[in-house]
Amino acid sequence: MSQPTKVNQVTKDIKVIDLIVEQRGQFDEDEKFEKVRENIQKSKEPNEKDGQDVNETTQVATKSNNTEEATTLGSPNEAIFFNDDIYEIVADFKAIPRDEIYCRVSEGCVEVGAIHKETQGVGPKARHLDLQLTRLYQTPRAININDSFCYLSGDGILFITGSYKEQMMSQQK
Repeated sequence: MSQPTKVNQVTKDIKVIDLIVEQRGQFDEDEKFEKVRENIQKSKEPNEKDGQDVNETTQVATKSNNTEEATTLGSPNEAIFFNDDIYEIVADFKAIPRDEIYCRVSEGCVEVGAIHKETQGVGPKARHLDLQLTRLYQTPRAININDSFCYLSGDGILFITGSYKEQMMSQQK
């Protein structure tokens, strides 16, 4: 399968890419989400090394299973994984239409969000509503923005993944 088209832009000497949000199947069924589903399940298991329960909201897990850091968020399907070779971000966007969701990456940051514009009423009494949700995720290392992808499951789970810059450089040698 070919890589989705991306839009490049340069903002104050920082290269930013807007990723295409690719529609996929259900989160629990689509093979594209298989590895991250396993990572989420592993992050919910108690860490036997220090007795820490990583299933609590916003709890950071210690290094295990080749994962530098794993954070579980409010929803059972929300998590952030900074693995040795890739990063994975899973966010719950169930109530938001796909065409309102955006994903933007730069070398050290992933931004996901949604913009909703609505007009209520007609004529001079019409009200215009602009609602915006933005989440920023700072990565621990520089990411390869040209090797980043964004997928939206049929049930509204957003999955962003990609490799780190130094990982791509070592593969090219």
